[in-house]
Amino acid sequence: NLANDEMMAFVILAGVIMAVLYNMELLRFHGDAQFALFWGVFPLVVGFWAMGGAEMLGIIACIFASGFAFVSALAQRVLSTRVRFLRRQVGEAAIQLQVFNEEHEAFLWGRRETKPWLLEPLDRALMLLSFALPTLAATLFVWRMGL
Repeated sequence: NLANDEMMAFVILAGVIMAVLYNMELLRFHGDAQFALFWGVFPLVVGFWAMGGAEMLGIIACIFASGFAFVSALAQRVLSTRVRFLRRQVGEAAIQLQVFNEEHEAFLWGRRETKPWLLEPLDRALMLLSFALPTLAATLFVWRMGL
């Protein structure tokens, strides 16, 4: 119907504006929270709306799912920001930590490490997120279809 067509045109226009403003880093549209809203929450809400989820229980579920989308996109952003810094700007790293032994005595632990050593846990966390989110999506799809 015409109302849905007009709303879809508005949503498409809003998505284009968000993408342009974010990618051009204009008007404070480029940050962690904006990333989580534009690339996490917005697609989820648009997908929910496009699937015709207007009943109250569905709206409540969409609110919770939006919270999940925001937090998971924000987690991805936090991890990838550090990874991007390490990959692009760090040549090598020297690490010194104050470590406590079994007798609670402090000693300094220092060593020269490579970028891969620093990147490994961050890359693994990003990889795990990349598997976790589609798994959740498949679970919700199967549940929604009643399979």
